[in-house]
Formats: sequence, C-alpha cells, structure tokens
Amino acid sequence: MNARETLHAWVEIGDPAEVIRRARALAPDERRAVAAELPRYLRDRRDSAEFRWLGPDVTTSLLVAGAATIGGAAGVAAWVWRAELRSAGGVVGRDRDLGTLVRQAVADRPNAWRSDLARRVAARLRVNGERWIEYRYWLLAADLVRELGEEPPTDDAFVLIWAENSPARTPLEHDPFLDTLLPRLFEVDGLGSGLSCHGTLVTLARDGRIKREALLDGCVARFLRGGRAADLRWFVQLYESLEPVVDEAAARLRDLVRLLPAAPTPVAELALREIRRVDETEPLAGDVFAEVADAVLFRPEKKLVRAALIWLDRTARKRDRVDATLRAITVLLGADDLDLRERAEKIAAKHAAKATADTRAALSVEPPTTSAPLPGPPPFTPREHPGPIASPAELAEEISASMRVTPDEALSALDRLLAGLVECAYRDAEGTRTALARVLPEAANEASAPDAAEVATWLTRIAARFADSEAPGGLRVLLGKFQRKPAWYAQSYRPLPERFLAWRMREIPAAAGRSPVLLATPTTASGHLDADVLVARMRRLEDAGLAPLPSDLCQAMLRVPRDIGAGTVAASARLASDAGRALASWLAAGGLPDPGVTCANVTLPGPYPPFEASSRMLATVTTEADLPGDIAALLRLPWTGTWQSLPKGYHRGGVSVWPTLLPSHREVAAAHMLPYLPEWSQYWRESGTVLLALAEADGPAGAATATVLAYGLNAQTKSERAGSVDAVLAFSGRGQLPARELGDAIATLYRQGGLKINRVAEALDESARAGAYTDVWTILATALPRLLPVRGERAAAGLPDLLAVATRAAEALGARENLAGLSDVAGRGGTSRLVREAARLHRALARER
Repeated sequence: MNARETLHAWVEIGDPAEVIRRARALAPDERRAVAAELPRYLRDRRDSAEFRWLGPDVTTSLLVAGAATIGGAAGVAAWVWRAELRSAGGVVGRDRDLGTLVRQAVADRPNAWRSDLARRVAARLRVNGERWIEYRYWLLAADLVRELGEEPPTDDAFVLIWAENSPARTPLEHDPFLDTLLPRLFEVDGLGSGLSCHGTLVTLARDGRIKREALLDGCVARFLRGGRAADLRWFVQLYESLEPVVDEAAARLRDLVRLLPAAPTPVAELALREIRRVDETEPLAGDVFAEVADAVLFRPEKKLVRAALIWLDRTARKRDRVDATLRAITVLLGADDLDLRERAEKIAAKHAAKATADTRAALSVEPPTTSAPLPGPPPFTPREHPGPIASPAELAEEISASMRVTPDEALSALDRLLAGLVECAYRDAEGTRTALARVLPEAANEASAPDAAEVATWLTRIAARFADSEAPGGLRVLLGKFQRKPAWYAQSYRPLPERFLAWRMREIPAAAGRSPVLLATPTTASGHLDADVLVARMRRLEDAGLAPLPSDLCQAMLRVPRDIGAGTVAASARLASDAGRALASWLAAGGLPDPGVTCANVTLPGPYPPFEASSRMLATVTTEADLPGDIAALLRLPWTGTWQSLPKGYHRGGVSVWPTLLPSHREVAAAHMLPYLPEWSQYWRESGTVLLALAEADGPAGAATATVLAYGLNAQTKSERAGSVDAVLAFSGRGQLPARELGDAIATLYRQGGLKINRVAEALDESARAGAYTDVWTILATALPRLLPVRGERAAAGLPDLLAVATRAAEALGARENLAGLSDVAGRGGTSRLVREAARLHRALARER
C-alpha cells in the first residue's frame, strides 16, 4: 500500500486512536513517505469536497496523522496550526480534545523533541487571535510542558491566555506556572480587561505565597508602560486592593509623578491620590510639587483638574507654598472652561495677599486678541477612487476579501466588483471561470438571506451563475429564488434604495459573459459618472449590438454630474439605439431636475402592535418632470404618497452607499434615511461613513441632510462622532453645510427626546477648533433660542457645554447678536453653571467692538 492509499485508509477509519496506532507501526521510511504525501492529500480532499469543507472526522484523522508521522517538531507545529485543520467546525469536534490527541500522537518522541514542540506551538499563539481556537493550542503546549516538568513558555500570548483561564482550571496557589509567569503579567500589552483574579493575588500576598512588593512594583511598572484604560483599570484595582501604606507610596513617588502628564485617566487619578497621601505626611519638595501641579493642571479631564485645584487650595498656606501654587494655576486663568477658570480666579484672589509682588504680577492675564485672521475649515479633499479590476485573479481575490468585511465596506466596493466581473468574463471567460471556482465555495458558505446589503449572497449568485450553470445544490436553490423576483419596487417592507440595489444585482448575471461593460460604474468615489465616459460606454454597447440592462441604464443616468458640457451633449446625439437616444435626451435636459424635498415633524402610529404613536422628522419627495418610470419609483417618498405609519425598523446596514446612488441629489438620499434614523441611532456604526458620502455628493443640502448630520453628531461612540465631525468639516470646507437647518434639527431632535446635548457640544467644539467657527456659530445661534429653558423648565443635560462652545465661537468671530431667551437665563442669579455660562455668552455678545 503506497502512502496515499495509507492516508485514505486512515481517514476512512474515523478513529484517531487507531490512526495513531497504525502510524506507530510504520517503519521510519514509511512514516516519511506518509508525511510527505499529507499536504497534497489534504489539498485534494478539500478541492473534491462540497464547499471545500472536510468535516471533523477527516480533519481529526489528518491532524493526528501528521503529528504521528512528520519528523521534526517544527513541521508538526506547522501542521497542527494549519488553517485548514483549525477552521470553525472543522478542527476537532467539541467532544474531542486537540491537546490530548496530539500528545498521544507524539508520546513516543524524546522529551527534548516534545519540549521543542510545546514551545513552537506556544510561539504561534496570537494575542489578538480567536480565543476559543487559541485556547486549544495553549492547552496543548501547557500540558506538554507539565508532563515534562519544565518551565512554561513566556511568550506574550501564552501568558495572556494563562492569566485569563488558569484560575478556572487550577487554583492559583497550586498553579505550577505561577512563579514563572506572574512577573510577565505586568509586561504583556493588551492584558488586563479580561482578568478577574486580583482578589486571589491579594490573598496570596497576604499569606506570603507571593511577595507584596512584587505586586506593587509590577503595577507601577505596568502603569509606566502605558496602554488602554480598559486594560490598566484591572491593575489599578489590584494596586488599590493591596492597600499600600503611605511609606510604600512614598517609596514609589518618583514613578507616580511620572505618570501624571499622559497616563490614562484611571491611572492618573490613582497617582494623584497617592501623591496627595504622601504630601499629607511629608510635604513634597518644591521641585516635585511644581512638576506635579504643572502636569495635572494640563490634563484634559475636568474632574481630575478640579481635584487638583482643591488640593492646591487647601495646602497653599498649610505647606507654605502660596507662590508656587499661584504660579501653577496661572495656566487656568485664561482657560476656555468657565468653571475651571473661575475656580482658579477664586484661589488666586484668596491667596494673593500672601504672595510676593512678582507672583501677583504674574496673575495678570491679557485678554485674547482677535486681530489675527481665523483659520477656516480644512480644504475638502475627495477620496481617491480605486482603479478597475485588471484580471480574473484580482477579481477572485477581491471577491474573497469582500466576504470578510462589514456590509458597508463590502457595498462600497460593489460597483467595482460588478464591473470587474462583467469585463473579465467578456475578455477571458475561461480564465474568469477558473478563478471564480476557487472562491465560490468559500462565498457560498457566507451566502444566506436574499438581502442587498449582504454582498456575499449576491456576489455568490452572480458569479456562480456565470461560472457554472450546474452550480452546487445549495446554490441552485438560491439561484432559483434569485431569478423569480417581482418588480424591484414591490417589496414595500424594504427602503427604496435597498430595493433598487437588489434590482440591479438581480440583473447583473444577464450581462456577465456577453456584455463588454457596465454603464453605471462610477468614475469618482462620490458615485459620479463622467458623462463623456458614459457616452463612450453606450457607444461600445451599440457597436457590440447590445442594449444595456434597464437597471444599469437607470443608475447611469442618475450618476451623471450636475454640469454637463455641450460637447458631451453633441456626442450623445450621435447614439443610434433606443437606449442611446434616451440617454442623449437625458443629457440634453441636464440630467435629473432637483426634486422637491420638504421635511416636517410628524406624529404617526408605530409599525408593530400596540402601534404606539411617536414623532420624528420625515420627508416628502416630489417631482414635476416627466421621468422614466424606474427613476420616478426610486424618488417616490413616501411610497404610498402620504405617511400613514412609521416604517418597520431597518437593520441590514449598507446605508453608506445610498448617497452614491444619487450623487447629484444628496438631499433625496438623506430623505430616504430619515424614517430609520431613530432605530439606527441605537447601534449605528457607520454614521461617519454615511455623512462623508453625503458631503462628497452634490446638490442642495437642506433639512433632510441636516437631520442626518444631527443624528451623526449624536452617535453613541466617540469614534463615530469623530467621523461625523470630519463630515461637518467637509461640508464646511465646500461651503455647503446647511448650518441653520442643522441648528433647527438639533433643537427639534432634543425636544423629541432623541438627542444628547453633551455629545453634540463635544462634536461642535471639535469642528470649531478645526476652523469651522462661522458655521458652528450659525448652528448654535439657531439652536440655542429653542434649547434655553424657560423659568420652571429643566435645562438639557450638557446645555452649559453647548453655551461654552457658543461663547468660544462668538469671541473668536466677534459676533454681536441678540439671542432670544439668553438674557433671561443669564439674569436669573445663582451659581449654577448654566447661569454662569449663559452670562458669559451674553457678555461676549454685548461687548463693544
């Protein structure tokens, strides 16, 4: 029996123990022959399997076969880590233990060889790998080391997985790895957020099992290494649980001071508390005090700075350092934050009499000047548009990549993928079929629901229909459903742009292999299609004797820019086909006339029982021109002519490409988003991308665009709000930001209970500091009169922050304006921050030029 026949027999057994027994019975040269055949046999089995999936029995047999026959430890480590043998559902079934099987397969190897294997397996662990997979290989390495009685590996990933899982397997005090790996606990980046054993460590330190000093020194060293606040918080908890005495904190004073300038907030708060404890027992040296005060007063966290100011105030005279204290707080006397500025001013006034003349002179702060011209927003720079797909190999690679990204990321590349498929299939049909055959089974595993946002589904169907008319059974079912769709606009439970995308993708298979080009592939990242390129593509279709797909022609017409040159119109007049003449007429008319978009805050019943009514901003889109039926259908909003109820929630993603469907009419694209924004705001992760797409588009920007922007500025995560700030700056840089409408939208959404003012204030502050002072002031001058509370009304949380942003913008611009309701709030008296910020803005607006 040759090596391949031997392998086949082992795989068919399906019993790993029997495979190991037979492998050990082979002579050395037979083992080498089987080992050499393994990679080719694995590849052939995968290629012949449906969807290239082997199943747990085959992968388990091949796994132990390799472990038992491959000669070197490096080769065995590489074999058991092969992606084909550890992919989801195919490594070893959940009822089988990878580590046990491999250890049994290598039990007859020398100890030094097995030690080498353990360390090579451990070296391949990844800190950011999939934990459930990585843990199996960690167990293999750990159990081999335990069997041999050796010291464990100290690789970062090995330590991290040990720290996260060891307490659940073995009580920490009995863990043989504890003494070796504990010091590494404080050295591995990314370790902390998944840990929960600090209480056990404290107990072990109290019992003398581990050294208390080692834990304290380790925590401080970890703080100095830096890292994410989420990871460092665990070490902060450990340090605090150890309850260090003042002498222990004093011994680490130098390191604690070093943490103050840049450490994450939890660490900086801990460091300041410890420094204050030390100072209470033994006054800080003058140079140390100055370093501490300077570092903490420059921190961005207001809570931390306030705590420092309280400490400075209480110890200025007690520690005989009035001058040092007042010199330190001068940095806050001109601060933008009114609360911090006033606290600093009160401390200065309280202690000035005890200060020297030089220090009192240093407390004089010159008012800011506005003589220098303000910087404007950064110039708008369009995104770079990727080039066309050049070969079948590149097409297959891009399709495979599209299966591993978010729906929005995949849809952003969809036009390029569709164009590449059609053009490659036309130029090299056989080469394209061969390339697609390599990725279609992989794509088929991803294909599920018939949803336009799931690019894997659609690309699988389109490519499979072209690549093989006798597609696998599962794909044939999908393709059957795929070809029996009603009119594209008939699925009323989906947003119209979603239905339009699905219609286009349903038609694409008809072009693959017979059409040289798709008309509608954009030539810019915004979704626009150069009109000259469009005419040339139509001429190419006419030369081939072909008519464009209806959806392709419709999309191409919607993508022409707002300005079409006379030369382009003249060239299009020479097109001879029916589609060519329709295109020429469209271009001669200047493309799609701007539809009318009107927005109103309406109260409607919900789409689900008990049909509770709620209010939201909705749009109505109207057109007066006589438009092609499919274009008119896409623009129709609401679909039924009037809003009768709120639409069903839409949770499929892919919204960032909606502006590219109508790149010359961004307000219409925004209008289609409005019905779904309240639901999206709870989990939206692509708001920045959507808003940047609207900013890159053209056409009027009104209330609909402003409302989408307002929701973006209200995004839950800071990273999403940062993307929304980029979009505001892009709009502002193009001079197209609907600032007044955005101010109205912010006020309206707040009154509806769908907006948090503190989030918006932070985003607008960032926009102003980046140069958009004029637009930010317009936004706030519009919003504030509707947000300021009347007497007896509770103020919005975050409204003082919004007033502070308005004051900074007004001071920077020298604005002079009477905002309704501002003087009333400013004159109410009291010490609330709302009244103080309102008074500050009122003074800034009333100041003489």
